[in-house]
Amino acid sequence: MMKNLLFYLFMTCSCYAQEIYIVNNLTQLKVIDIQGFTVTNLFTLNINTQDLAFTPDGRLFGISSNGQIFEIDLSNETYNVVTTIPGGDFFTGLVSNSNFELITSATTSEDLYAYNVNTGMLSILSSGMSTPGDFTYYKGNLIYPDNENTYIKAFDGTEIKNIGCSLNQLYSFVNVFEDCETERVYGIDVFARIFLFDFELETAEEVASLGSVTGNIFGGATTSEYMSSNCPQIGLNTVICSLSNPNISYKTVTVFPNPTSDEIILNSSINLDNIQYYILDLSGKTIKTNILNSNSISLKDLSAGFYILALKNSDGEMVFNKRIIKY
Repeated sequence: MMKNLLFYLFMTCSCYAQEIYIVNNLTQLKVIDIQGFTVTNLFTLNINTQDLAFTPDGRLFGISSNGQIFEIDLSNETYNVVTTIPGGDFFTGLVSNSNFELITSATTSEDLYAYNVNTGMLSILSSGMSTPGDFTYYKGNLIYPDNENTYIKAFDGTEIKNIGCSLNQLYSFVNVFEDCETERVYGIDVFARIFLFDFELETAEEVASLGSVTGNIFGGATTSEYMSSNCPQIGLNTVICSLSNPNISYKTVTVFPNPTSDEIILNSSINLDNIQYYILDLSGKTIKTNILNSNSISLKDLSAGFYILALKNSDGEMVFNKRIIKY
């Protein structure tokens, strides 16, 4: 029954995808139909999955936090690891271009990698690029939220520009592509709030909130976003965090170093007195919590991996959250 449903979903989609395939913190694969923002449950991937990408021939791939790239068989609900990026770094984002290359970056070294799924060749394209979330293409440029979730950056193959302001915990970034003039870029935060970006108008409009049905979203992909990599490359305007959505609270807390082997330091523009901190694993389970009595939090007792730092005020309101990495 499920196999028939998967086949139907894939074969009846138009040439221009209207669905966003997402993976959540429990490695559950789901599909969001952006026509009405309905959600279809597919199956659970029994592998740590940070992000997804479709290649031009419709194959779906995923990446794990330790750099395993694997092909996902939607019909048989299985996966097959095709390569592991060496170096022992952490990985969060993935996208395919029109040349059958899967693009990802290492969080610590900030090296940008390309893995050709047809030839098996792995190469380093550039350096100084990293994201806590996802990559996609827009107007021929590779775009992504930066590590501090401050800017949306664009890479044209030579230069990196700040083209918009990011949102807190923006983990998924996808292009619902129709043609080179009609590209809709959606950002999805960890709580499954979906925002439609307009980089020309410098806006980000919240269009849906699906956390109750999707869980915390880690990554996403559309079957068409690779097409944008083949569009004539257009230079994008540089901005200084001027997205006009009044409901978005931009960077109020800086966490460094991240990744870390020891402790994290919090530098804030808000008063952190009586703030309760929570360290959560990727399933949402609280690993440790306490009242902040300094601007540092020790992570010495944690195993290497990804965690979420959450800060709540005395009223129990969450005022900040961020994905952190212990190595």
